[in-house]
Amino acid sequence: MKEVLARLNSDLKKIDEIILAFSRGKSPLIQEISHHLIFSGGKRIRPVLLIMAAKLFGTKSQDNHHNLGIVPKILCLFRATCSVLRASWIKITEARCTKHEARNIPDTKFCLTTNLGAAIELIHSATLLHDDVVDASQIRRGKKTANAVWDNKASILVGDYLFSIAFQLMVRCGNLRVLDLLSQASSIMADGEVMQLQNSNDIALSREKYLEIIFCKTAALFSAACECGALINNAAEAEISALREFGKNLGMIFQIVDDVLDYSSRKQILGKDIGNDFFEGKVTLPIIFAYKNASETEQKFIAEIFEKNLITTDKNHNNLKEILTLIKKYNSLEASQKLALNYHKSALENLEIFPESQVKQDLIVILNYSLERIS
Repeated sequence: MKEVLARLNSDLKKIDEIILAFSRGKSPLIQEISHHLIFSGGKRIRPVLLIMAAKLFGTKSQDNHHNLGIVPKILCLFRATCSVLRASWIKITEARCTKHEARNIPDTKFCLTTNLGAAIELIHSATLLHDDVVDASQIRRGKKTANAVWDNKASILVGDYLFSIAFQLMVRCGNLRVLDLLSQASSIMADGEVMQLQNSNDIALSREKYLEIIFCKTAALFSAACECGALINNAAEAEISALREFGKNLGMIFQIVDDVLDYSSRKQILGKDIGNDFFEGKVTLPIIFAYKNASETEQKFIAEIFEKNLITTDKNHNNLKEILTLIKKYNSLEASQKLALNYHKSALENLEIFPESQVKQDLIVILNYSLERIS
């Protein structure tokens, strides 16, 4: 994984520069809070996926131009014309920017990939600020959350600010399909968080509903990041669809593994308190499997803990210990991992449409890493 990130070091530095420039704001508090979260050690998985999805088409387009006849040349001419028109549109847009916006543009050279990568990371960061307030979380990535350091009001407002500059960056790209895609992804994520809130402490939550929730709150943005990489390269619809599904499957793996780690990991690895989901009343996949296979007496015990909200009074973690015993007894973590493996298999199949390349291999490395976090 380190080697993959090293190959993208230049692109990731540009993304950080854009985020730094656009997250200044007029209030110093905006920069303090946004930098506290954004530069706290995240791996930038979502922008990495966008960059790599875009790079998948680098050598392919050149090969087609050299190896085929008149049709590719006409297509290249058409795309070049579109690029000129798009560049003109961007110049007009930037000319209309306010002085505040112009000050925030870090480079004279506009790069679709890095600007969209920054936008996606800002969307993700904004949702984290809001999520930590909703969940009353105190630790993220091994550090105190923004709401723990400052307060809920500041975290929510800075989250709103990050959303707004993310959309500012999206508009600058001049691609309405990308703007529509990321707008939809943002609303789907919010929908997922609301669904999770509505289903808190609901021990009757089905596996299907759980999967719908994690698609919305996590996999939708993974999927959009990969699809953006294809869209900005005018990829064929089959390729766009393949990357969309790859991102979705990878996102599902990430969330399932996160939910497994919450009941099996150490704080140093997880970057937050162990049993965090349990104490927030979230019914995740390990709980769903344990409840499904438990005896009637055990089911009553689990239901009582969640539905009567006895979680908040579990100061000595006795209930958590009992839940961990049941999870182990019914191999709930293994069952969750098996489902993650199914998504892993599907994601590999999604990549079969693309020829072998270093970029494709790097995507597989990220895919494997998503599962290896459990071990």
